[in-house]
Amino acid sequence: MKFKRLFKRYCKGVFLFFVLSALLTACTLPVNKEKTPSFETEEGIKGIIEKLENKYSKEAGFNKVLLMYQEDVGDMISCTGANDINSYVLIESFYSNGYWQDTAEITLEIENGEPSDFMFKLDEVDVTKIPKLIEEAKKTLADDKNLEDTKVQSIGIIVPDEISDKLSDLIYLIILEPKNGGTRFTFNYTSDGAFIDYTY
Repeated sequence: MKFKRLFKRYCKGVFLFFVLSALLTACTLPVNKEKTPSFETEEGIKGIIEKLENKYSKEAGFNKVLLMYQEDVGDMISCTGANDINSYVLIESFYSNGYWQDTAEITLEIENGEPSDFMFKLDEVDVTKIPKLIEEAKKTLADDKNLEDTKVQSIGIIVPDEISDKLSDLIYLIILEPKNGGTRFTFNYTSDGAFIDYTY
């Protein structure tokens, strides 16, 4: 697994996240806007899974799921996946203000593998551990950097471009930043929730 390559790919997704968020916020009115980030509670995470399953299906495969929250918008989701986990054509979709919008169609080019090697089903990963990982990351910043008042900038569940085993190499990214602005810290965890490292 090459983390640098994965990180560049993820940053592009985050940039697109902000652009689409601005466009959708300008064009739609908030619908049932969440007052707090859903990904910070186990019940909220289950609600996000339900949104993904309603958009795709319970058998869908995903290569990437990104989560964000803005006070004036509520929850936002960006994902790349397909209803058929063996499909070479993936749909990139964005959720905001209660609406889904398909933003791109991606055709896979794979050497020595199948599409399913690079995609995960939602029931293959325990996303309910995300709230706990957020707490651990915030505690680490409080202990290491004396930063007590931080918030989640974004969360990623991603299968890297180069892997040996998708579930072993799947990674959780949690990006934190001070609430009043400043340096962003990227925390990396394995699919089992084990801490890898953090960078800034």
